[in-house]
Amino acid sequence: PGEPVISLHEVTAISDTDADLDAVSLDVRAGEIVGVAGVAGSGQNTLMDVLAGLTPARTGAFRVDDLEAPRAVDLLSRGVAWIPEERSDGLVPTLSLGDTLSLYDSAAIPRASRPRSRGTTANPDAATTLRAFDVRPATPSLAAGGLSGGNQQKLLVSRELGTGSPRVVLAYGPTQGLDLRAAQSIRERIVGAAEAGAAVLVASHDLEELIHLADRIVVMFSGRIAAEWPISEVTTDKVGAAMAGLSPADSPDAASAETPSVPTEKEPS
Repeated sequence: PGEPVISLHEVTAISDTDADLDAVSLDVRAGEIVGVAGVAGSGQNTLMDVLAGLTPARTGAFRVDDLEAPRAVDLLSRGVAWIPEERSDGLVPTLSLGDTLSLYDSAAIPRASRPRSRGTTANPDAATTLRAFDVRPATPSLAAGGLSGGNQQKLLVSRELGTGSPRVVLAYGPTQGLDLRAAQSIRERIVGAAEAGAAVLVASHDLEELIHLADRIVVMFSGRIAAEWPISEVTTDKVGAAMAGLSPADSPDAASAETPSVPTEKEPS
């Protein structure tokens, strides 16, 4: 991985729907995928909303690329892909599929300041992008609200990952509601974004998904980062214990490691 692109230091933030952040510090480097595990309500949504510029940090410092405490509109200009947990937060039901893909083109951001093109300029054939992400039906004139939940998810991901090379990817449950083939396709897109240099932060309640995607996993509990490991040291027992608020010493892995083996007496020959 390269230099840190996402950086938080002792950040606190208040949420009406999730745990408040309590002195969270975290770096995500270019080319790295960091997975965020935790039971619902542990602060993952608050963390994502702070990084997406939707919830202000009360104290501490955070940076995305070279922007200090950026607003959501600032992040659009820096190629930040945002896939929220609730797809309704990222889609307008009455907007057509084609207009959904080109939504960022109408944002109030000078085109010259954008490091990458998104929407119709880079993707003149919306149907091609829709087909590439297996959105069914791939009809640009259809309203987004007319799609099934799984196809709305694929539409959302196609807008965020299908029209350029993001600098940062913030994704919460990016494969929720998808069948196995579609989910694997989205995971490959996320890995591809990291390989192209993006800093990727993925939160999910699916621990197996995080284990297959991430280079490093952090566990949130009660608004704090309770534990962190490189993927080579991750086990489901360790993560499960941290998600329950237990210290690493209380995990089943630690208990089994500390239990001495009892030698057996050799039977006389």
